[in-house]
Amino acid sequence: MPLLWRLQFDGIAAPVLLPQQAEFLAALDQCITGWRHRVSNFDPDDPASERPLCIIEARPGGTYRAHSRFIEGPLDGLGVATAVCVILADLSQHYADLDLGHAFGLHCGGVIMNDRAIILAGEKRAGKSTLVARLACDDGVTVLSDDVLPIDHSGTITGLGLAPRLRLPLPVNASSAFRAQVDRLLGAADDRYGYLLTPGLAPHGRRAKAHAFILLDRRPDGPAALHHLAEDELLQAIIARSIAGPDGPEAVLDAAESLAVGMVGLRLVYSDLEEATRLLHRAFAATTDQRQPRVDIGPPLSPRSAPDRRDPAQLDPAQRLARQPDTAIRHVGGAAFLWRPGDAMLWHLNPAAQAIWALLDRSATANEITDDMTVIFPEVPAAQLFADTRQMLAQLCEEGFVLPAPPNGADGA
Repeated sequence: MPLLWRLQFDGIAAPVLLPQQAEFLAALDQCITGWRHRVSNFDPDDPASERPLCIIEARPGGTYRAHSRFIEGPLDGLGVATAVCVILADLSQHYADLDLGHAFGLHCGGVIMNDRAIILAGEKRAGKSTLVARLACDDGVTVLSDDVLPIDHSGTITGLGLAPRLRLPLPVNASSAFRAQVDRLLGAADDRYGYLLTPGLAPHGRRAKAHAFILLDRRPDGPAALHHLAEDELLQAIIARSIAGPDGPEAVLDAAESLAVGMVGLRLVYSDLEEATRLLHRAFAATTDQRQPRVDIGPPLSPRSAPDRRDPAQLDPAQRLARQPDTAIRHVGGAAFLWRPGDAMLWHLNPAAQAIWALLDRSATANEITDDMTVIFPEVPAAQLFADTRQMLAQLCEEGFVLPAPPNGADGA
């Protein structure tokens, strides 16, 4: 076995194992503020050794392979920042799972502006991490998290001290000032992600009472504006972003209602990142009355219709498909999600979806998968299984979790 370092983080019983590379350890350390950890040589023969939280192995060509207790199977061919992302995601998830009085572990970003903690949440591609990173470049903004927020029943957030992450390359419409700040603050980076070493990162354990919950709603055009968030939408947004929390629907709803009572619920509609940033600074500027933002707040908006999905009829049932190699099943409590390092737990897998994903272990066509599904679910009519399977595969392709198999028929896994 290659020589590995053992990292033991305060409050986490399970160690993190990583290659004995000073440059990798330095890249990881850059991304962590205030979370004490000890480094020692890993002894695989030590009978008292706790099962690792995750293991990072060095691979040829300067890449890394990651093993995680939350992920089925290894992830290979990772760049340095993506490998660091696996470690930080596992630390965040494990910390949120601990019984430390948290009501929830929310998959949300969080910043402090003029002593008011603001939770930023959004659907996929809403720009949550980019907005947190953009705010992190501004004086007077303290970053609590861009990914996981442990929050207790009173609405008090605990920052984890983990640097905000950016998807690279930056969007083509990113401002020149933002690009310059990213160049100045960029730490560990690869061709997919980079970490911002902002001096405004709150250290691990920093606590702040949540003042507002902002649901991001990025649109193709139109001015930035804040709208009140209807009470039921606020509750739904909190529950939908929980990656750790109480057991049972009644306990979850009670905890979400307790949080919602103490927060202002807002929807941020925007198309331009800089305009959205300026609006938030105006809304949460220093004021003697900190109960409400200092800008006009529009009425609640009607829920937007779901974006157009790929038509399953466009999916050739004879096309061989394969898994995207950097995608894995990540377990959160009793649920399973498709996940890529750096992304949210974006795609919940019901039993049928888990079966389809398992059948894509080797490249297969929709016709072949449907034949297998009729054996797994004999009580479901074959025509329904065929339609549901094509719909599922079309959505998996649209999300980038599945792609056409190489022409030579080689496996995509």
